Amino acid sequence: MENQEFDDLVHRAFHETQDANDHYMTTLGVVNCERWHYDQGTGKVTFLQGGRAKFVCDFEVAGTISTVNNTWLWSWENETINPQLSKLAQKVRQIGKERGWNKLTDNLWHADENDGWEMASLMNKIVGGQGVYRIPDENGFMFLVFTKITPIN
Repeated sequence: MENQEFDDLVHRAFHETQDANDHYMTTLGVVNCERWHYDQGTGKVTFLQGGRAKFVCDFEVAGTISTVNNTWLWSWENETINPQLSKLAQKVRQIGKERGWNKLTDNLWHADENDGWEMASLMNKIVGGQGVYRIPDENGFMFLVFTKITPIN
């Protein structure tokens, strides 16, 4: 069961992640990239500008939001996610078990896009990530946590 400690942690994590995202988007210039490509096989997202790679980001998947069912699904339970990309989410799950925080241990629960941002931000904080990125698809969104951002010159 979540409590005030959990709510405070989520709030801090969300705002810290907003700052991290502002840094990689504007300061580093990812916002100027017209395209991106992600690859679950390599665990990398490549941002392209003018047809050339400008940034490569290592990532793991926090989870997905279904806009069809209005649910959050952690990556460690999602069959479509490469298991190698959910190892850090397992660490988040373990913290949830230790503290009795159901949102970190229940694999599937009623949620909206904001919940996705919050859970990905919390994972970003817990694992020392460098930011969160949301990938849209026809059924909702996949939330990635960047573990390394590498500019390409």
